[in-house]
Amino acid sequence: MSRFTGIIGIIILLGLAFLWSNNRKAINIRLVVSGLLLQLGLAVFILKVPVGQDIFAWLGKVINKLLDFSQEGALFVFGDLMKVSEIL
Repeated sequence: MSRFTGIIGIIILLGLAFLWSNNRKAINIRLVVSGLLLQLGLAVFILKVPVGQDIFAWLGKVINKLLDFSQEGALFVFGDLMKVSEIL
């Protein structure tokens, strides 16, 4: 059952959005379905295709490097205020 939790969540969110819509006739079902298929395709690419895994692993390393740079910049600007060992 836990395997389908995400799918059930998407269905519930789409159902709530449909129920709370002011103009249900204006909802483009083709656009909604194509968005879901695009999301599914991206998930398969990231999780199952080795090239997709490599690309997103590389992107993760780039983001971590940017976070390291921002940490160093904050340390430069705020000095010892950034060296708090625990939050009070």
